[in-house]
Amino acid sequence: MAGSKKTLKSKKGVSLEKITDQQALFIANYLIDFNATKAARLAGYKTPNVASAKLMNQPNVLAAIEEGRKRILSVPELTRENILRELACCTFRDPLDLCNDQGQIIVSDLRKIPKAMRSCIERLEVENHCDQNGELTGQTIRIWLSNKLGAVDLAMKHKGLMASEKKQVEVVAKLDLAQLVGKPTNATDSIEGKILELGSE
Repeated sequence: MAGSKKTLKSKKGVSLEKITDQQALFIANYLIDFNATKAARLAGYKTPNVASAKLMNQPNVLAAIEEGRKRILSVPELTRENILRELACCTFRDPLDLCNDQGQIIVSDLRKIPKAMRSCIERLEVENHCDQNGELTGQTIRIWLSNKLGAVDLAMKHKGLMASEKKQVEVVAKLDLAQLVGKPTNATDSIEGKILELGSE
């Protein structure tokens, strides 16, 4: 796989020289969640930590990643308004939107769930139940909703409502120990003398 090479071209016609199949696989995985080590592991590199560091310093790989980012951002649906709309769905979702008029949770037909609530579904699992003949007898559908507290946190940050982090302030005060215990007037009134007096009491 590493021996095969591809020559890619950017939209401006600039050649992105010699991208191998393995590098292309790394780039594709990197553009999913921008985790270089994970992308290198999924691309089949034996030492992902080392490989990812090298790949992220290769001009042809970086150019291909940049082209990939531009293509992602050029998707018409990926606008600021749509992203904020999705965030609002997760922030203000109401569990009742998952229920029918009788208060029963709708899981048998996702088309009956309002689109705003469908946007909040983070994970979905379907388990088929079959009889002894292999015929489908039913399904168990499990859904996981996105983290609402996380959505609220992001929404507050976007609106500037998140309180700034408290910073620990170290206050250094110079104290005159002699003033605290009284200025010594003679040797017996010194700090050492007072300690000796306290010890003899």
